[in-house]
Amino acid sequence: MAVATQGSQLGPAVVSLQGPTLAQGVVPGQGFGLPGVTQWFSQVENLDGTATTLQQSSQVNVQFATQFKQTDIVFDWEMPVTITQNYAAGGGTFTLSPHFPYNWIGPISLNFQNQFNTINMPDGFCMAILQAIRPRYYGNLPTFLYQNPVSNAYNSQPNTMTASNYTTASTSVKFTLELLPALHFDAYYDLEADGLLYWAKQTPIKAWVSPQLMAGTNRVIAPVVNFNQALSTSAADVAPVTVSGGTPTFSGTGTLNFRRHGIYQPSGPFDTPPVFNWAYTRDYQRFGIGAQSQVSLAVPQRGQILCIALVLWDPALNGGIGGPIPIANINQINLVYGSGFYKYQDTPADMQRRLYNQHGIILPEGCLAWDMAMQQNGLISNRDALNTLITSSPTVQIMFNTTPGASAYCYMLLESLRYISIQ
Repeated sequence: MAVATQGSQLGPAVVSLQGPTLAQGVVPGQGFGLPGVTQWFSQVENLDGTATTLQQSSQVNVQFATQFKQTDIVFDWEMPVTITQNYAAGGGTFTLSPHFPYNWIGPISLNFQNQFNTINMPDGFCMAILQAIRPRYYGNLPTFLYQNPVSNAYNSQPNTMTASNYTTASTSVKFTLELLPALHFDAYYDLEADGLLYWAKQTPIKAWVSPQLMAGTNRVIAPVVNFNQALSTSAADVAPVTVSGGTPTFSGTGTLNFRRHGIYQPSGPFDTPPVFNWAYTRDYQRFGIGAQSQVSLAVPQRGQILCIALVLWDPALNGGIGGPIPIANINQINLVYGSGFYKYQDTPADMQRRLYNQHGIILPEGCLAWDMAMQQNGLISNRDALNTLITSSPTVQIMFNTTPGASAYCYMLLESLRYISIQ
């Protein structure tokens, strides 16, 4: 039986953790996050230490022995990747991919019980781009994916997370990808299924959208991860290393570690985080942009779009192994909707300056992004999201001053809130 205590600042009554019954005046979720009530943790996940033998010329699907733990409430998972590698040139010449080392990871997704993918990315490099824009800790000092952390110049610890100088001679390559099924909003507006904000919800709230309640044997969640081939002679986008000439060889192992971050199972509605109908997702769509001086890319209908990132690639560059399309090859890039309303009317320099002011980073070559969630005061909100439920024909327009090759393409990466009916 829950015990109510009068006179608290929390309202007419505060409920102890002895049971799920709510006293009069106490609303569900009111106790979530309170000290002594919500117990946070960071712990090893079931799939930690999964090792896969890598292949020289073919992609490999990671075979997991089980799924994620079916307990507690999880806000995100962390996936440190370790590549143990042994390259031998055999008289050939190695070249690192512009997407190295992150494109060691191929297609990756995180599916919830065959209902929807909260994460669906073509490779680890695209994962890393959205992660650089929206890391799980977005208040830390600017650093690009742990590569250049601020340290004491006179007595510094070694960076055990990753490095910025890996080569084919490195016996071990490390980096971390984050699987975020939830995002914390400083000012969240809870829209309805039609994309409209109703009068009763016009006041923004601080909220997590949407943490995963893992309790129950039916909560089956596991990632789908592929390792790309170690070597390619013709495509630097699908392998971390390309080679020309000789008889090169490779052997190696990819190990995936997993950590879960969340709270121990709440006692009841009082200390359970509120559940919303909007699911946080990261998805993508591929577009052909070859042999055109101007392209219009239709933004997929994804609900409330928080961020759009573009990864531009031309397979004809660098002697036919491919490379990122330089942002200097772009005159103008716009995000428009309706009958020609500009949300952004930019040059690449405008986009780079805005993102730097928001996050203190510059993206890799061939990458541009609009972050619509980070406000000028540094807070995260869906206030300025591109709402595809109430706007028509959102489109990205790219005007090139140098026409890309016939096989050039663009990955449009989408961070969004998608409406899900709660049964």
